[in-house]
Amino acid sequence: MCVIAAVILVFVALPYWFGLRAEASMKQHQQLVQKNPLLDVVSYEYERGWFSSKEVTVLRLKPNLLNKLGDNVPDNIKVIVNEPFTITNHIQHGPFADGLSPVKAVSVSEVKFSSQAQQSLERFFQKQTPLSVTNRLNLFGGGVMNASIPAFQYEELSGIAIDWKGLNIELDYQDNYDAYEVLSQSGGIHIKLADKGQLVLEDIGYTAKSRLNPSGLNVGENELKVAKASMAWSEGVDYNIKLNSLINMV
Repeated sequence: MCVIAAVILVFVALPYWFGLRAEASMKQHQQLVQKNPLLDVVSYEYERGWFSSKEVTVLRLKPNLLNKLGDNVPDNIKVIVNEPFTITNHIQHGPFADGLSPVKAVSVSEVKFSSQAQQSLERFFQKQTPLSVTNRLNLFGGGVMNASIPAFQYEELSGIAIDWKGLNIELDYQDNYDAYEVLSQSGGIHIKLADKGQLVLEDIGYTAKSRLNPSGLNVGENELKVAKASMAWSEGVDYNIKLNSLINMV
């Protein structure tokens, strides 16, 4: 009888202990977000429960992001970039939070935008969720994060059209991101600017590996593959979009 009571006690206590460990990992991630040069943390809250917890972070992109891009950003995008957004992580902790494969916790992210930004996003994504993120915290450190942006088709009467084929990203990381691997895949994008020109990129794949060397510097390798790329532009059209600005935005 004592053995049965002890086993029951262990199974009841385990989710609480894993909740403590999950909170430590999630706050570690939060510290990395605060160091990000593109984001400002407006507010942060963590509510830990026995079997589940909730983390709420309100973020805003730094104002210098738009300044770097100048006047090349459409008004719809400016609304999305200027408004704060909220990420709510719903966390289930315990060794069986992900089924039979033991984990520390599993976090599913819910991203909410302001009403103004949501209206702009719905012009592209309709009723689809613009961003989905799941984070699996491994039992002995690190984890695997999966993110996806759904496909959409957008067209204006002016002749501007965007056919976006979606994006899937997998990030396999160690604690403190001392080492990580990124695997991302997109069907591509087709942008048509009425009679001014068009840009086509098909089957875009990106992989990267990074690790800290003994000097504390990130070293590694990355590879970008595009199955097909083409651009046609009408003569006399001014398109002073700087490549380094686009890279900074990404």
